[in-house]
Amino acid sequence: HHHIGQRETDYDEFGHYLRSHARDPAIKDFLPRLKNHILDRLGPGTSGTFAEKSTNGDEERNSILFKRNRIYHHNLAKFNYTTYDVRRAQDVINPTTPHCNIMLLRRNCDDGTDGDYCFAKVLGIHHVNAVRAGSIYDSHRIEFLFVRWYESVQNHAWDTHTLGRVRFLPLASPNAFGFVDPGVVLRACHIIPAFSRGQRNLNDGISPLAGDKHDWNEYYVNSFADRDSLMRFHYGLGVGHVYS
Repeated sequence: HHHIGQRETDYDEFGHYLRSHARDPAIKDFLPRLKNHILDRLGPGTSGTFAEKSTNGDEERNSILFKRNRIYHHNLAKFNYTTYDVRRAQDVINPTTPHCNIMLLRRNCDDGTDGDYCFAKVLGIHHVNAVRAGSIYDSHRIEFLFVRWYESVQNHAWDTHTLGRVRFLPLASPNAFGFVDPGVVLRACHIIPAFSRGQRNLNDGISPLAGDKHDWNEYYVNSFADRDSLMRFHYGLGVGHVYS
């Protein structure tokens, strides 16, 4: 479904990575939230598959260790998908370019809002080699996306001829940032600033990682980016979209 490079030449030691971004609100509780994400994916049996979300305590989080205490960085993530007419296609995500937005099925977001999809801006593409205390020879390569979530303002509606609109959650929100398993990403998406609604920040912003100095108050979700995107919003009519 997806491809992230196997090389481990670009990395940071966790302590250095967290210290270098210590003043950035995006990095708040980064490590415990990452360990929660890993625990949710590994599950009790450490099978490497995605497990049902649960509330993890300090003891469970402390059982997750990282080989060499390193977090590895990647420039690109490639997502293969089946188009509405049962053909193969691929999207490429690069967090340093405008091609950095993804869409997921709503059931993989669990944010309590309506609609078939949710959307996020990818801030980083990473992997870690995780082990559990008591089983240090059983290592798991965990690939993940560090994202900034959009919240829905208006759902796409054909009958009223309206595009979906989204906006970023406030930086202080505990749900503003999160981690995504690349395996649940549907594909990239086209997010367009709603220029008429103005920019959110008139200063330089406070989060270099999130790039909030470039934030707009709202964005449109472009359902007309290509034929497959269009059919995603005719939910259930694309024979290649098996989830619908």
